[in-house]
Amino acid sequence: MFNPFRKKNSSDAGDAATTNAGASDKAPTCRPITEVMNEFRTVPLPDAVDALLFRVSMAAPDDATVSGFEHYAARLLTEANASSLRAMAVEHPIEVRRLTLTNLLWFYFDADAMSVGQRAHVLGVESALNRLLLVERGLSSEGNTLTPIGATEAQCSMCDWLNLRLLTHPAQKSIDAVESENSLLTVNGAAGKRGGNWDVSTRLARAFETMQLPYRLEYRFDVDASCGTVAVSVTLPRPEQLPRSQWVPDQPVAGIAASPIGAWVDRTAQQPAAASTYGLRLAARVAAAAFGSSVGIARVVVHGHEDSLNNSVALSLEFDRMTFMMGVLPQLNAHGAACATGTEYNPAALFAVLKPARFAVQPDANGHNQPVQKLDAGLDPTRRTPLDEDVRPLPDDLAALLHADRVRDLDVLSTQDAALDERLRAAQADRADAPLLATAQMEDLVAEGEKLTASNLEAARADTVARGGGGENVKPLYCEGVFSRYLVDFADENPAARYSRASDVEQMARSALTELYSGLNDNDAAIAAAQRCVEMAPSSPSAYQDLITAYVAAKRYDLVVDVAKRLLRFAVIDGTIAYTYYRLAYAFWQTGRLEEAVACYARVSPASNMGESAARELSQLLGEMGGRPPMSGAESAATLRAAGVPIAPTDEAVALMSKAMVGLCDAGMPLAAAPMAVIVGSIQRNDMITATANSMKEGA
Repeated sequence: MFNPFRKKNSSDAGDAATTNAGASDKAPTCRPITEVMNEFRTVPLPDAVDALLFRVSMAAPDDATVSGFEHYAARLLTEANASSLRAMAVEHPIEVRRLTLTNLLWFYFDADAMSVGQRAHVLGVESALNRLLLVERGLSSEGNTLTPIGATEAQCSMCDWLNLRLLTHPAQKSIDAVESENSLLTVNGAAGKRGGNWDVSTRLARAFETMQLPYRLEYRFDVDASCGTVAVSVTLPRPEQLPRSQWVPDQPVAGIAASPIGAWVDRTAQQPAAASTYGLRLAARVAAAAFGSSVGIARVVVHGHEDSLNNSVALSLEFDRMTFMMGVLPQLNAHGAACATGTEYNPAALFAVLKPARFAVQPDANGHNQPVQKLDAGLDPTRRTPLDEDVRPLPDDLAALLHADRVRDLDVLSTQDAALDERLRAAQADRADAPLLATAQMEDLVAEGEKLTASNLEAARADTVARGGGGENVKPLYCEGVFSRYLVDFADENPAARYSRASDVEQMARSALTELYSGLNDNDAAIAAAQRCVEMAPSSPSAYQDLITAYVAAKRYDLVVDVAKRLLRFAVIDGTIAYTYYRLAYAFWQTGRLEEAVACYARVSPASNMGESAARELSQLLGEMGGRPPMSGAESAATLRAAGVPIAPTDEAVALMSKAMVGLCDAGMPLAAAPMAVIVGSIQRNDMITATANSMKEGA
């Protein structure tokens, strides 16, 4: 293989032992590795790449200021064609982030705007940099006699390939994690069942989020603790992302402590087999994490998708717990057969070590795994019945909490009447140019929607009576989103209350009428329509926003304050929270409660849609107050609490959603639990909960 660094690096290959022996003399003149890697985060990525390549290419063969690590970094970036990122980054900006849990790099970019090849190219560069970070850690690891700054390019290559072989080494640690406590077993007072779906799911999410891997890991999992089964889908690297060259010493050596005479070998032909071997190692690592999530997990099925979870399955393996624990696990550590020298691109040898109970693998002549039919994990399909079709009963505690008897009672998003929806869209289009026509159309739609609401109510009451319940406890309810349905307990003190789904079109048409009536200066009609919106949707922030809009049009800012306080009990989405505090701030200002106004403006995120307007208004308000300084977060919260204004999202709202999230997950109802996990994960900025939410929603 053509090596653009051969001349600059001749002393590395020719007298590597001498180079290492003098490393301590040259080390002070070399750039620290942390400085080399930090440049990829502190300057634009294309500039960092080109700067390193230029520095290495211009260095003289005996230039002591360029380390072996930099030479190897240039090699990997050249193999990844990193220098061509500049043209792509102009159209598709790439932000380099450091992951808190692994300290590896994550390229943030809009993958949907890229072609498949462009995305693969970017991820190839990302993996090259992460392999370098792992090389640095390998050189710095306990027991290694080298210092990273003194390592030769050859030793960096040996460490890189060693890291690939040692991918399964942490398997025992993953198994041992079953004895540790799960910090997410209880979330906001909601306790999951030990060994239940929530416990296993969050342990899995933590295991995957903390894996230090040379290639990006995207994953989804499905957990059914009742039958002891976990299914996991993971992404695998493309063959061209595996190392393209390897330093091969003349004599076999263990590890990287020595750097004997040897040669650089082109491994392009072995890349497909190396990718297949990596997939097998990753599958074993994933299986260990799953078995380590609970002693109750007896079967693990791993599906590998090359490059993206949206692609076909290229590898599907099933592992049995006892076979894995007794026959496979001892071979996965650094001294086991799975990590032996020469297995980097020998999938057949590694496959024999893993002993899968079932498998679906179809390599071609080059060792590249071709698409296969994934193994059936045997999970109960009713667990993933669409919400509007799921007639399974809710556990008693969840039925009381959510005011619902069956899973399908939680559905608020399925299409009700496509023809009415189309009429609503047409009427919405007329609002700006023909408000009188739009008003008449919306009034007709409200009447049509009321018929659907009444029909749904009658059917729900009859169904409740047929199941032995009291039909009088059923009332219509509109919810703008799933979170509104789960928070309805705050809006009704009757624990026996149940709900039928109100017409979406009726509510949205009445909401539009609120604005239309205000535009026609009929404030009374606007307020009446908005009040009806709140009656039909007592847990939906949008209904309260309609009423706020009507009161603002009527300049009733005292009533705006009251409505906004009620709204904040149900506000759990960032945009809704910012909007509400923004409207409340102005209402306080207009009613002379300036301190409360300043406190509300302080709670409007600068990144929100109202951020710029809020900052401008706050500046004006502070000027009127004689140059009063803005409030800190703590001062703002204290001021609002004293004024009886909730701090959203409220603790009670988060606690209720957490109870629903954990309870539904443990009950084997992942699609019903997922929406709450999405919101709770977002509120708490918790990657493990968010990852669990994504897996509950999509499965494996």
